[in-house]
Amino acid sequence: MQSELEEKRKMLAQLEKIPQPEFEGVSYPSFIPFRKKEAKNVIEDIMNVKSRDSDIIICTYAKSVEYFNNKIICDLVEGKPIGIITLLDEECLRPGDTTDITFLDKLSETIGTHPHFLCHARADNSTRKTIARDEFRLIHYAGEVTYNVKGFLDKNNDLLFRDLKEAMSETTNPILSKCFPKSELYNKKRPDTAGTQFKNSLSQLMVILMSKEPSYVRCIKPNDFKMRGIFDERIVHHQVKYLGLMENLRVRRAGFAYRRPYEVFLKRYKCLCPETWPHYRGAPKDGVEILVRHLDYDPEEFRLGKTKLFIRFPRVLFATEDAFQHRKHDLATAVQAQYRGFAQKKKYKTLKFSTIMLQSYWRRYQAKKLMEKRKHAAQVIRKFINGYIHRKEEECDENREFIRFTKHNYLYKIQQNLPKTVLDKSWPSAPSMLQEASSLLRKLCMKNLILKYMKKVTPEFKSKVNEITISQWFYECDGCFFI
Repeated sequence: MQSELEEKRKMLAQLEKIPQPEFEGVSYPSFIPFRKKEAKNVIEDIMNVKSRDSDIIICTYAKSVEYFNNKIICDLVEGKPIGIITLLDEECLRPGDTTDITFLDKLSETIGTHPHFLCHARADNSTRKTIARDEFRLIHYAGEVTYNVKGFLDKNNDLLFRDLKEAMSETTNPILSKCFPKSELYNKKRPDTAGTQFKNSLSQLMVILMSKEPSYVRCIKPNDFKMRGIFDERIVHHQVKYLGLMENLRVRRAGFAYRRPYEVFLKRYKCLCPETWPHYRGAPKDGVEILVRHLDYDPEEFRLGKTKLFIRFPRVLFATEDAFQHRKHDLATAVQAQYRGFAQKKKYKTLKFSTIMLQSYWRRYQAKKLMEKRKHAAQVIRKFINGYIHRKEEECDENREFIRFTKHNYLYKIQQNLPKTVLDKSWPSAPSMLQEASSLLRKLCMKNLILKYMKKVTPEFKSKVNEITISQWFYECDGCFFI
């Protein structure tokens, strides 16, 4: 059960490969990590082959692209029976007087004719000026690297004696106990050299890399000072060349440079087609097919894969992106219109609600006011009815308001209908309770009219009236009296 679980266990690993600067005369520690270049080369080959295979299988289009394969350098360094590491191990194990110079001479004799190897003995006159007698040069795809053989033999030998390993394996320190396990004491073989150990370790890494699906992330630093605002073109150019970006770019450009899942492409560019905007309910692949048909893509410019859309030419993608950028202004205008309509509709609803609430409060106020008015009127009517019922009784609480109103109304009626002359004998009829007051007011009114009339009479008119009066008196006496 445990073995089955271990076989099914998934792993996520990270292999960092930082572009090396251009060294002059580097030594053994910088030479050994050449296998890291092989790991990087394997990953790049996998990525490039995977890119071309996807073009062939899915898009039925591929173009052969020549790019430098660093495997020839790896074979030069670790090849068997002739390789730099193999020759270095032989030189370390060979009896006799062996030095770094003898190791370099052996390299010159065995692999001196290799096109990617240079040393002082095999170089031409112009190249010898740049290579010392204790140096050799490897021509990598990213440039030439010169190595100094001083210390190669000493550093390649594992000089850790057996008695020291035994002492270290008996320690109680957990770190040292893991570095020097007791199982190594039972191995009676000669210890491997440093180069062989490193090569074996990386061989295991290569097995893991070949069984996994790599993803390449390339990072480029603009300068060696870790400062912003500084762009060293020489360093950047070296990193671009070292990382093989141009080769990878040519592989991409030779096939279908742009490849995206249907969901991603449809989500970004669906606004360019009325049939896919704003929401497409069908399968993403069908939506992308409708979209590219609407954009009038040439059949040779794209391919529809199983899960991705492949576009061959960057100009097609750029044209699509330009159309998308232009379309964004129309979409922004539509969004603005929708928002403004929503805002105005919300404002209208708010005003309408406020108006309705104001009307309801005003109507309630008016109804309340009318109710109070009618209530007061009902109370007044009730008082007058009670007063009318008790009008003939003595003044009390029930008829006091009625009597007061009757008096006030009668006085107002007299005011409006007073006689204008002494000859006018009309007088408003009075209620029974005001008969006495009415007769007194009538007499006072008549006296007032007579007084006003008398004040208007002139002496001439008065004498004339007297004469008429006397004549009338004599006439009534039948003329029996004479002077």
